[in-house]
Amino acid sequence: MSLRVRLVSKRRANTIQEPKTEAMPPSPPTLSGRPSQSALDAAALEGADLRGVSLAGLRLVGRNLRGATLVDADLSRVDLSDAVLDGADLSDCELHGAILSGASLKGAVLRRVRGAEVSFGRADLTGADLTGATCPKASFDGAILRDARADEALLQGIRAAGANLAGLSAQGAALDLADLRGVDLSGATLHKATIEGADLTGATLDGATLTRARLDRARLDGVSFRGASLGRARLNGATVVGADFEGVKAGGLGLGGVILDDAQRAALSAGGVSFGPTLLQRALAAVWAWVRGGGPVRVVLGALTALGWPLRTALSLGEKVWAKLGARRAHGSGPRASGRGGAPESWAGRWRAAPLTPRESCWGSSGAAPPKRSSSQGSISLGEIYAAPISAAWI
Repeated sequence: MSLRVRLVSKRRANTIQEPKTEAMPPSPPTLSGRPSQSALDAAALEGADLRGVSLAGLRLVGRNLRGATLVDADLSRVDLSDAVLDGADLSDCELHGAILSGASLKGAVLRRVRGAEVSFGRADLTGADLTGATCPKASFDGAILRDARADEALLQGIRAAGANLAGLSAQGAALDLADLRGVDLSGATLHKATIEGADLTGATLDGATLTRARLDRARLDGVSFRGASLGRARLNGATVVGADFEGVKAGGLGLGGVILDDAQRAALSAGGVSFGPTLLQRALAAVWAWVRGGGPVRVVLGALTALGWPLRTALSLGEKVWAKLGARRAHGSGPRASGRGGAPESWAGRWRAAPLTPRESCWGSSGAAPPKRSSSQGSISLGEIYAAPISAAWI
């Protein structure tokens, strides 16, 4: 009995297992300052905190930086070819001359990154956020930017030939002089974007939103705009040879200097484009016709006619007052002032010393004949006053 108990207890002891302790994954490294190339080669960089570090000129070809934090880091001239940066945060990074060819940047954050001549050739930026980025003359040849965001980005002079930009949101972005030949921009949102002088030969913009976009002097030969929204966009001076405008919505579209064929004109007319004179042109034509028809002269003559009655009334009243004053002087009435030797000392005295008739007071007594008037005229007209010679009696 005791032997059996011992055997059972030994079996139970053998079956009791100690709790397993799982090994904790190593925490991602935290680097600061300017790490050396050897330190980077030895470190595991997935999820690493590289905030504010300087990696300028270093090589990280094919490295795994998935989920890494590179906010405000200096990545000038760094080589990240074929690297994995999915979900990484590169906000406010300096990328001047950086090489990211073939890199994977799915869902990466590149807000406000800056740097010219950055190479994103063949990179995968699906769902990436480049809002406010400043990357002039960057290369996106063959890159994938499906459903990416580049609102208010400054991307002048970029090269993106053959890139997949379907669903891209680039509202207010600057893409002047960009090379966008053969790009796929179907379903893209380019509201208020500036694409002046760009080359979009053979591009696809089916269903894209280009309202208020500026494509002046752009090359749009062979572009497909099927179902696109072009309301109040500007295509002044653009070339549209072979472009397809079927089903577009283009109310208020600016087409100054654009040569259209009959099919394009019909499609744009169906989309709300009016090829007659604009409201401003009609208004200017009406103003020009009014000027040529003597409108301003009629306005001036009408104003003078309206002022004629008050002027005639004022002149008639002045003549009556002058006649009454002359009559008072002729009859010796009115104020007198006795000066030395009977010389007049006031204006009344001067009138008494040299009494003048109303007509002589106007035209003087120097021999100039007053203007002739018929007995039916009740007052001197303005023309008579202008025609009469001026004499010393006026002074």
